[in-house]
Amino acid sequence: MLCSVNLFRIILNKLVLTKWSAYFRKSKTLSYFNLGTSKMKRVKLLLIFTMAFMAVGTLLELFLLSHYEDEWQLLPILLIAGSLITFMSFVLKNKQWILRIFKIMLWSTAFSGLLGVYFHMKANFEFESELRPKLSFTQHLLDSFSGALPALAPGSMVVFALIGYTYIYIQHKSISNETPN
Repeated sequence: MLCSVNLFRIILNKLVLTKWSAYFRKSKTLSYFNLGTSKMKRVKLLLIFTMAFMAVGTLLELFLLSHYEDEWQLLPILLIAGSLITFMSFVLKNKQWILRIFKIMLWSTAFSGLLGVYFHMKANFEFESELRPKLSFTQHLLDSFSGALPALAPGSMVVFALIGYTYIYIQHKSISNETPN
């Protein structure tokens, strides 16, 4: 496990951070992002790529799973897409009103993730209860975690929101460190 963590760190450092940082340094694109010091730039770039990768990956997965058949199923798609749009707007513009909208989108996305866990668990529990009615409540509950619907998958929306709040926190810290006292 430790070897794979070190390998991931080396690949991330060599390919993503070094190559992309050099590219952005040459193209002057980073000046739009207001990233701060070099270590802070790397962390912010990593968070930007993580947010974008997670949002696009989750949207693609939801689309491929046809997660748009019901009104409730459209909610995570709309919230993730809206969060991604407001995140990129905040990264590019860094305006206070965009930050407020982004925070509202992140809270909504996290709440929707918790709601999704509830809906998935409820559907799995009902299915298990109909399939094997003689089992105990505890056994039905445990079987619900590995049911037809991925019970904890909507929790990734909570992680998505936490990554967004991490970016906001680091952005705030880098701005407060740059202002003279």
